[in-house]
Amino acid sequence: MGHCQLSPLQIAEYSVAMHVDHEPGFNWWVLHTLKKCDAIISLVKKHSAKYLKHMHKFGIECPKTVDDALELDKSNGNTMWADTITKEMTYVQVAFIPLDNDVQPPNQYKFIQCHMIFNVKMENSHQKAQLVTKGHMIDVPPTEMYVTIELQETD
Repeated sequence: MGHCQLSPLQIAEYSVAMHVDHEPGFNWWVLHTLKKCDAIISLVKKHSAKYLKHMHKFGIECPKTVDDALELDKSNGNTMWADTITKEMTYVQVAFIPLDNDVQPPNQYKFIQCHMIFNVKMENSHQKAQLVTKGHMIDVPPTEMYVTIELQETD
C-alpha cells in the first residue's frame, strides 16, 4: 500500500474542514500555519503589484520589456539599454541558427518563447540585460543542466 505525502498547509486546511483543528494534535500549530500562509500570499500579491510598476534600482529605472528599454533610452536621450541588449544578444547568438523566412525548422526543434530581464548591478550601477527562456516550455534532462557564469568586464 502506497502512502501519500501532504503539505502542512493541506493538513491544516483539512483539519479545519473536518472541525478537528481544536484537538490537541492540531490546535498548537494549525492556526499558526494558516496565518503564515495568509501572510505569504499577502506579500506575494503586494510584490506582484509593485513589480508591475516601474522599478528603480540605485536611481536607474529598470524596464520590464525591450520596448520599455528602448522608450527609456529615447526619453533619456541615450542608448544605455539598447547597448546592453546588443551586448547580451552578441553573447547568446551562438545558440541560434538563423533560418530564411520560408524554411521550417527541423522536427527535433521546439519553439520556445524568450524574454529579456533587465537589472542594475550595485557594484558599479552597471546595467544588465539577460535573455531567458520561459522555463515551463522546456524539459531539460538532468544530464544537460548547466550553470551560467557572469563575465565581469574591466573598463
